[in-house]
This record gives sequence, structure tokens and C-alpha cells, in this order.
Amino acid sequence: MPIVEGGLYRETSTPEVYVIHDGKKVHIPTPDALFGMGYDWSVVQVVPDGTLNSFPRFNIPSASPTPGSLIFPPDRPSTNPGTFDKSHYALKISSSTKVMSHSWVDWAGFQEIQVAEIRGWLVDNINPLPADGKSNPEGVGFDWGFNLLPDYRWLKDNNIDINKVIKVGNIAAVSEKVLGTTAKSLLSIPFVDVEVNSWLFRGRTRTNLPNPPSDWIPFPNAVWPFNPPAISAGQYVRVFGSLCTDTGHASDPVWGNAIDRWQSAPLQRPEEEGHLARWTEIHPADLIQAIPGPERTDTTFGLLMYADPGETTTLTFNLYPRTPKPPGWWRVAFEQITGPETRIPNADCHHLDVSKFDDHIFVNASTCGGIPVVGGPGRIRALFRLWWEPAPPPIQVTVVPATLVLNRAIQLTIFARDPVTGQLINGAKVRIRNYSANGRIEVYETHDGNTAFTTTFRRQIVVDPETGHTYPENYPSCTVTAAGYTDTNFDLFAG
Repeated sequence: MPIVEGGLYRETSTPEVYVIHDGKKVHIPTPDALFGMGYDWSVVQVVPDGTLNSFPRFNIPSASPTPGSLIFPPDRPSTNPGTFDKSHYALKISSSTKVMSHSWVDWAGFQEIQVAEIRGWLVDNINPLPADGKSNPEGVGFDWGFNLLPDYRWLKDNNIDINKVIKVGNIAAVSEKVLGTTAKSLLSIPFVDVEVNSWLFRGRTRTNLPNPPSDWIPFPNAVWPFNPPAISAGQYVRVFGSLCTDTGHASDPVWGNAIDRWQSAPLQRPEEEGHLARWTEIHPADLIQAIPGPERTDTTFGLLMYADPGETTTLTFNLYPRTPKPPGWWRVAFEQITGPETRIPNADCHHLDVSKFDDHIFVNASTCGGIPVVGGPGRIRALFRLWWEPAPPPIQVTVVPATLVLNRAIQLTIFARDPVTGQLINGAKVRIRNYSANGRIEVYETHDGNTAFTTTFRRQIVVDPETGHTYPENYPSCTVTAAGYTDTNFDLFAG
């Protein structure tokens, strides 16, 4: 007997039932799960022992024997008769596993689920359900949820595309706002939304499963797949469940009545799967588990910008890691991830420039629309991940003589020493920014460190273009460099 995609099988000597998807045998853990997915025993084919050995087994990690993800596939009927406009769509990533389950709407048929794991830190506290089981009414039933700050290092280590997990909607609507109020010019810290559904969530009933799974927990006002443990905000957790995208709610003020700027096709609605304003959720979650994990060492910011045809939008800002700088010598490191939603109809006025400093980065961003009416909007969607990395030690600098003079030749030595040992650093170089005799032109000169040299220091002279009067401005400054050390910059006449 050939084993086919989507078929249900049981080997002769074992009771376990599997459904075949994408080369895996996915274990259907309980009869309630089988019925809730829209099957019955008649579709389960019995095959000889060993027939399924070539298929790797996948068990859905779940706090309840019957996972909620199998009961609530990503579906939602349209309010328009005869149509089916889903608000949720399964999101496939490199580590997710496909399962099919029948929609609660009979005529909608089977819907795809992508069961996946995401790790990160809780943004909110999780508390056990109240004694009556009530939590956030959703139709007849209830749900509860929280926000998860994803562990970007874990995502990268598991070959999960960050651009698939963090979408425009996460930056815009599921986030901590940092700068700006609408997606036209917005900087935020994006999260992943996580939700758990009770029985009869939004009034949904199952033809093959008229009663809640027998292993779910009954409360006076609801039946839940599991009662969450108490977990404090900031705890590192692993979350398993149905990974999907939700519609960008057009009424949310964050879109500034212009959610259509994030269309990927003309006249596209936010309810359509290809609309760029969607965000990522685990909905429903089957398991939330606190685990030992790394401390947060990085901060990821999301940037959204758009400009209508004939318009230019600009934004400049500094970004600092939210995590404390460790003791010792450290400097900021960063990764820039530009999203596929970025659109450049006019390259002449579109840029995303980043300047790196010891403790922050400076971002200068601009986008502009194309030709009015037909050119379409310009867009930027980017992530900036910042963390601290070990820095070479700074150079300990001493200037002799300590007091310098302007406008006459002076001999001096700039000593460069190791900050720990105090030993002179071989090969150190001194680069001085000086000014010409009339003070109008910058002049640079280079000397060996730890070696006497003679120069004449002059102050910058600036001309006021309106009055023609001159006035003094900057003093000479110096940069000391050496291999294996952080450059040291200072003003020669400070104080």
C-alpha cells in the first residue's frame, strides 16, 4: 500500500495514529484530537509493522494531551455571505511542521497549521487563570495572551529567517513605541503576540467534536486546554504552537488611516495573506515553558517609514543598547537587517545610513515616493540589533609639556602607554588636526608617538557671512592610534 500525503495510518501492532505531511509522520495524540481535526476512525488505514519507519516522527509539544492548535486551525469566516476571508494564515519557517485540520466552518474544508517553536523573554507576567475561568471574552468563549520578545540569536542559530518572524505589523502594532506615532515614521521594539483559546472560542463548534476534549480543564465559565503557570516578565521561555500571521487592523491609529501604503498589490485588503501590514503570532499556543536561558544581551529596534508619491519622509535618531554596558572595555556592535517590504521608487532621495560610535549608532533615513499618482510610495522596513562587544583597550595618553601655547613653535611629546601595564606602546602614531596660518583651513600632521616633535598650534578662524567679521572657533585636536588598541581622541587645549 503506498503511503500518501495527508493519509492517516496505524501500524498493526501499535495504537498510535499518524498523519503524513511533508515527509513526516505527525502523531495524532488522542481520539479527541483526531475528531477535532475533522477525521473519524474510518479514514485510519492499518498497515504492516515497520511500514512507517522511513518517516521521522513528530510529536506536537503540548501542555495538554489534545493540543489546542489542532482544534483551532488558522481560520475565520468572512462576514460577507459566500466568501471566506481569513484573518489568520499559517506561517511556514525552516523549523515548523505542517499539519492539516478541518475548519470549524464546514464548507471551508481543511486548513494548514504550521506548528513551531519560538524562544525569547516574556514582556508581560503570566498568571494562572482565575477560579471562574473568565479571561478576555471572545464571542462565547475566552482567550488569554502575552507578548514575547524573541531571542534573535536563537532564531539565527536555528536558521529561522528573522524577516519572516518580525513583520511590518509587529513593528507597528505589537511593540513598544520608541519614536513616532504612525507607521509613516515609526521606531519601536517589536514583539511576537502569543494567545491561547478556550473551548467555544468566538463561538466556534466542531461537527466531529461537539464537546470539549476530555483532557481539557473545566472551569465554571470556560474549558481550557491548560492552566498556565505563573511566570514573571523577563523570564526566558520556549513557546510551541500554531505559528501564523494576523491581519493588520486598519482601524488602529498606528496606520494613520493609510494601511494601504503597505499593500503588496493594488487594491489589496489587510485580510489578504500577501498584505505587508500583517504581524506574526503563535495562536494558539500549546506549551509555554520557563527554561534556563541566556540573559538579554542585545536590543532590537524596528523602523518603518513611507512617503507618498512626490513626498519625502526623513528621520534621524541615535540608538543605544538597552542592556547595561559590562564592566571593562566594551563597544557597541550592531546588525542591520533591511526587510523585503522596503520599496525604492526613487533612489535619488532614498537612503538608510548608519554611523557607528563607541556606545551607540546614529541612523539617518530617508525615503520618497515615485512620480505622483503612478509612482507609488517609498518604504523602509529595517531592524537594528545592538549589543556590546569586547573592545581593544584604550590608549593612555600623556602630553608633555602639559600646558601648550598658540601661534608660536613649541616642542612636545605625546606619550602612548598601555592602560594596564603603563608600558610605552611601540608604533603608536599621533595625528593632529591643526589650522593654517590664517586659521581658515584645516591642516593635518602626523608624528610618531613617544617621540618629541615641533609644531605651531593655531586656532580656527571663522568668517560671519552676513557681517564679514571674524571670530575664533575650534582648537587643535589629536587622535592617537596603535595596533591592538582603541583610538584615543582628545582636544589639545581642553580646559
